[in-house]
Amino acid sequence: MLFDLHTLSYIPILGQSLPCDGGFICLGGSDTPRPSDGIKGYICPEGHYCPRQALEEYECLKGTYAPGPGYDVCEPCPEGKMIGWN
Repeated sequence: MLFDLHTLSYIPILGQSLPCDGGFICLGGSDTPRPSDGIKGYICPEGHYCPRQALEEYECLKGTYAPGPGYDVCEPCPEGKMIGWN
């Protein structure tokens, strides 16, 4: 993967997938670090987190939550509250 400093954009190398940004999962052949078409990749689902370059989403641990899609880390539950996704 290359990065063009003039245009601030990724330059995919033929045949290689780009690593995904946090909050996204890239599938084979992704030409963007933030795919959302469900074919080249997808946004991390609610209740899960997807660190940068993750190959799958991870469920938030007890005491943490991701209140919407696209989180790269789970947030701590508000004091006195417990949020469960299962």
